Amino acid sequence: MKMLTFFQIDVEGGFKKRLITLLDTLEKSANQIYYVSTTKLNIKGQFYKLNENKLFHKFTYLRYFTLFSSMLIKSSLVIKKEDIDKIIVFGDVYGFLGAILKKIFDVPLVVLIRGDWLLESQIKKRNIAITKLIQKITFNSADKIITNSEDLKNKIITRYNIDSEKIDVVYNNIPEIHVGQKILNNHIGYVGTLDKLKNVDLLIRGFSKANIHKKLTIIGVGPEEEKLKKLVKTLNIENKVEFLGWRKDAINHINSFELLILPSQSEGCPNVILEALGCDTPCIGSGVGGIREVLNYDELLFEVNSARSITLRLEAVFKNYSKIQKLCLVRKKEFEFDWGNKILKIVE
Repeated sequence: MKMLTFFQIDVEGGFKKRLITLLDTLEKSANQIYYVSTTKLNIKGQFYKLNENKLFHKFTYLRYFTLFSSMLIKSSLVIKKEDIDKIIVFGDVYGFLGAILKKIFDVPLVVLIRGDWLLESQIKKRNIAITKLIQKITFNSADKIITNSEDLKNKIITRYNIDSEKIDVVYNNIPEIHVGQKILNNHIGYVGTLDKLKNVDLLIRGFSKANIHKKLTIIGVGPEEEKLKKLVKTLNIENKVEFLGWRKDAINHINSFELLILPSQSEGCPNVILEALGCDTPCIGSGVGGIREVLNYDELLFEVNSARSITLRLEAVFKNYSKIQKLCLVRKKEFEFDWGNKILKIVE
């Protein structure tokens, strides 16, 4: 089967890892993969390069309008040239482009959804009407939707009246992890984007009040970085909090943390928690969406949007650390499976 996908990768992260895993799995199953992108991946698929004018980078809307327009045109040419059998894409916006291509060429469309873009748009004060329109067209046009949590599936059904039979849930799995000997460093860690959606400010406030003798390591970059550094200074905890920026070796830090924490307002199925479980690093997170589904136990969860709840959970964790370790080991076993093959059975 000839399959087409298209994407733009601005940063390293879970999206790129899942995309490569998926395309590798499809290719090994005797499918022919074609992809349109500005970025060439280390896979065997046929690459169609998308050129991007860097002069537009300062103008976000203009940049993405020209990028997606070019992506649509290039993908149309590939469908005609290669006689594509199926389009498979990650995300709502790429799903929207796929919906247009499906309408023109009558090619089946599979869309993988990794997060709640509508909630993210609300938090970041984007145009909600446009987000809803794009999602409505995407979800109604798709032949199959694959989400990474039951929470996302239920939201799509409720918001857009989509038939539940059209949506499959495949959780992310624990990826193959290569780390050295586990040596704990007395640090609590956060790894991820530094934006409003992630609630890192509440993590810092909650940590500052917790009666624990630990340090906090923050790995990642994002628009809130400078504000977060100022907050640490205001709270006078500069000797307890370190910002490491983006780190290629983040997994080694996760392996050495005593605890990983994810305080997000919304998540699909967070790769960082699964990576921590793979390292046997205990995790806690806000009780929302995919975080709740992955961690499951109340002892591993805290109230979303509450610094006070973070404080109380941190103190409780280190009062009974061995129990937290055992609960996380139980959850680890639930996510040791072949993610690519599960997707393959749905897509083919």
